[in-house]
Amino acid sequence: VQVGEIASYIVVLAGLSLLTGANGQFSLGHGGFMAVGAYTLGLFMTHTATNFVLELVAAAGVAAVAGVVIGLPATRLKGPYLAGMTLLFALSIPGIADKWPATFGGDQGLTVGAPTAPGTLSQEQWLAWIQILCALIVMVLLANVLWSRYGRAFRAVRDDEIAASLAGIHVARTKVLAFAVSAGCAGLG
Repeated sequence: VQVGEIASYIVVLAGLSLLTGANGQFSLGHGGFMAVGAYTLGLFMTHTATNFVLELVAAAGVAAVAGVVIGLPATRLKGPYLAGMTLLFALSIPGIADKWPATFGGDQGLTVGAPTAPGTLSQEQWLAWIQILCALIVMVLLANVLWSRYGRAFRAVRDDEIAASLAGIHVARTKVLAFAVSAGCAGLG
């Protein structure tokens, strides 16, 4: 069970490493993106009978959209201003859950069960295997992204935004993309 929890945090930290290490942006609000993904997954599990894999994809997708929403104004902020904005986002999520307790469960959150396990596995073991598989997939995908032209663009923007812009890299789009990918990882975690 703890191995699965570690795998979930690996997914979140891999996304945060992409944002901070490869792109040079600073975020204190990744807990908010994790909450967006968790609430999305919880709402899907409570109100629909969709496949669990599709629910995970939806959680990552909604968190990535939230990353775009936060990433757009973040393109103009740096340093403590960017950190403060992302922290403000993370601190606003519990207030939203408290404002609509019928939907989001208030301060207790949503209660959902683990996905149904196949065969003789317990639900906790099955969930741990899903978390480990997701961590492996995310690590492979992020490694491929970092070795692609997007990864080179991330590093170019991190090193020198003006030089990256002169080289033809759209700096704002690159920063928003890094936020979206990082937030998607946090939502999946």
